[in-house]
Amino acid sequence: MNSNNKDLNTSHQAVTTILDSLDALVYVADMDTHELLFMNEYGRKKWGNPAGRKCWQVLQTKQTGPCSFCTNPILLDKPRQANGCTNNGNKKYG
Repeated sequence: MNSNNKDLNTSHQAVTTILDSLDALVYVADMDTHELLFMNEYGRKKWGNPAGRKCWQVLQTKQTGPCSFCTNPILLDKPRQANGCTNNGNKKYG
């Protein structure tokens, strides 16, 4: 394993350890397919192993497609760059 891969693996392990230590759901889903790519330990304990299923299949009940309240369409602008958002609590943009 070269140095870059070793560094990347170490960083991945560190982030996974942090996310798995949280007492709250953290997940990553593909923006287009809604496939769950990552779910932290809290989520896996509550909803089971996502095993490539879609977020709406795992996290919601009686869904036959993406949620009507899904925010994916507003998370990216036209060239698929992340949009910032304003925090309602402190009114800061980021």
